[in-house]
Amino acid sequence: MRSTPAGEYVFAEKRIEGRPVAAVLSEQIPALIKGLSFSRPMRWGDLDFRFIRPIRWLLSLLGSEVVDFELGGLKPGRLTYGLRNFSSDPLTIDSVKEYFKKLKDVSVILDQEERKQMIWDLSQEEADLVEGQVLPDDDLLEEITHLVECPTPLSGSFDSRFLKLPPEVVITPMREHQRYFPVWDERGKLLSHFIACANGPVNKELVRRGNEKVLRARLQDAEFFFLEDLKTPLEENVEKLKKVVHMEGLGTVYDKVQRLVSISRHLSHVLGLTDNQRGVAERAAYLCKADLVTSVVFEFPELQGIMGGYYAKVSQENKDVCRAIRDHYMPRFAGDKVPISKPAAVVAMADKIDNLTGCFALGLEPTGSQDPFALRRQAWVSAISSSIRNSIFLWRN
Repeated sequence: MRSTPAGEYVFAEKRIEGRPVAAVLSEQIPALIKGLSFSRPMRWGDLDFRFIRPIRWLLSLLGSEVVDFELGGLKPGRLTYGLRNFSSDPLTIDSVKEYFKKLKDVSVILDQEERKQMIWDLSQEEADLVEGQVLPDDDLLEEITHLVECPTPLSGSFDSRFLKLPPEVVITPMREHQRYFPVWDERGKLLSHFIACANGPVNKELVRRGNEKVLRARLQDAEFFFLEDLKTPLEENVEKLKKVVHMEGLGTVYDKVQRLVSISRHLSHVLGLTDNQRGVAERAAYLCKADLVTSVVFEFPELQGIMGGYYAKVSQENKDVCRAIRDHYMPRFAGDKVPISKPAAVVAMADKIDNLTGCFALGLEPTGSQDPFALRRQAWVSAISSSIRNSIFLWRN
């Protein structure tokens, strides 16, 4: 019992003796591996152990000593392997220091940052060969870094007729489906070239032809979808939204469009937009979801809004309406751009207000750990919306 300024307390002293590092690691390493989470783990044979892919071998060293444990019917040793297509012989690793070097000798760049820099530098070199450049794309670069162990970027080309399509229609299959870098000229114009990244020392010409063949098929599909969509004026697609459910309890997307028109009309009045700007906002609100039933957006959902802007232009809508349709999903994420024009900002806010009020009315409120409908991101109090609110303040003052 001890006296403290806060009163009398009972104190106990507990001593925990230290243990050898190897003994602690033999318990912690398998627990760490088993603790990794995957959306679709797999199980092999009669084992209960689940992982993203089969574990073929285990290498676990503390200095020059093997750390002993058991995982998925395997025990660690000193052996590892390089890329199986280029090196089938096992490597004996005697210490951690030689691990990186021996793997590099058999076409495995273990250091993630080194691998990323290799991809970027070699991709730029390939782009230089076709008198183009690769623009920074951190997300794509990060993904490719985790897809290959020994990066071998190579350039390919496609029929220049596809450059007549909207750039997004060409870039999206390259980037999202094939993980290619698009190539641009110095003026920011898309070129009929791409940079793919193979894994390990390969026959570049053979791999190039294969990638060109795959991309050609995808671009032909995209071209077909786009040309088919152009046969129907954008306004005619609005009626089709009556058959598309927005969310259970909130009606169809057509019902949502009617709400967007009403909210946009109210916001335009509150914010003091001119009659012309009000007309643009209401027209954009009416058409902004029409591209959801088009073939291109069905195939590439990430192009919603963007394609609506293109289709509106082809349908000879006012250029401000086209811009508002294109921008009404902004900002999509923290740090994203906000709509430039006032009508576009009005429709963007109307869309987010409808999402927020609808979800809260259904009891779909975010919790401390879950926010499946990204309501926080759409809320006015969120950081990404602050720039819109500031713009409103400036307009009104």
